[in-house]
Amino acid sequence: MSTSSKKSDAPQPAHTPVLLTVVGRQRTGKTTFLNALAETVALRGGRTEIWNTDMLNTTNSIQRFHSDAQSPPYLGNTDQTIWLDEKIASLVETPRDVLLDIGGGWTAFHDMITTTTILSDLKDFGIRPVVAYMFGPDPADADYLADLQRHKSFHGSDSILVFNRGLIPPGTSQHTAFKPAFESLSVREAVNAGASTAMLPELLTMPKVLKSGASFTLYGEKHHGAGPQAGNFMDRLRVNRWFNDEFVKFLREIDPTRLPAMPSGLDILPARHSA
Repeated sequence: MSTSSKKSDAPQPAHTPVLLTVVGRQRTGKTTFLNALAETVALRGGRTEIWNTDMLNTTNSIQRFHSDAQSPPYLGNTDQTIWLDEKIASLVETPRDVLLDIGGGWTAFHDMITTTTILSDLKDFGIRPVVAYMFGPDPADADYLADLQRHKSFHGSDSILVFNRGLIPPGTSQHTAFKPAFESLSVREAVNAGASTAMLPELLTMPKVLKSGASFTLYGEKHHGAGPQAGNFMDRLRVNRWFNDEFVKFLREIDPTRLPAMPSGLDILPARHSA
């Protein structure tokens, strides 16, 4: 038997359920990233629970795109904290993959991870907390990362640094736009500590997709006679390529153990054709 055969026949390590959330300033693409990730996981055989405590973002709420997302019944910070406490307690009882949309700013979850040892303690119960940090070209986008590092609440091996190319001003190169971030002390320390890094590809028609409330699959449907939620022909081609090709390649840049389980893997799916 060849070495390659032995490798392919070897049992794969069991997936550790992740509680993945995204932090960063407002309008850096946090909900867009989670929305596309949730749809990708579902299409590839995975199952995730979606929790939404971003109650101020109603226009582009993740609940518009995933109707099964769970939210606290009230808007207050104390209500959100109580609700989140209860959800995390249920996660300890029944470990599972969860995507948590907390919104921008210093949130109830931010307070939780800076005032407790939850990021370490959840691992004792078989859940891996993963924090993704969203960056645009503004140096202030590193503030959340730096704050958690100051509070000793940053875990490099459980972190993802996402640089959103969709936020780069027209005519500015990726290298120039993100140079201040990559040269910042907080990012250098995060990378040295084992953080995954990935460049989220830009999609010029993203505002149209978000406004439509459609899934990426529906909006980018290529075949003749696409439904009313699909974009115009060129927009459909752009969205289809972004979601089924470029976004998948972006996810491949991330350590897969920091993402929800995808039994079908991250191969590029074959193009869809009309019947």
